[in-house]
Amino acid sequence: MYACWCAKEAIYKLQGNSGVSFLNNMTIQPFEYQKQGVLKLDLDSNQTHQTFEVHYEKFNEYMLAYAVG
Repeated sequence: MYACWCAKEAIYKLQGNSGVSFLNNMTIQPFEYQKQGVLKLDLDSNQTHQTFEVHYEKFNEYMLAYAVG
């Protein structure tokens, strides 16, 4: 769950649209969680329909997620 939340947060910040809903506009494709990996996130909003690859890594109590647009 932590990786999913961080992935959505990364895309929210990357696309810079405060009108995007984590619940209604972002869908994470099924993936097998590992401590480090890549997941795919679909962003569907009025402005765009895109799929992003989000890299994530857990270290200690923290999670890092990033995507390049």
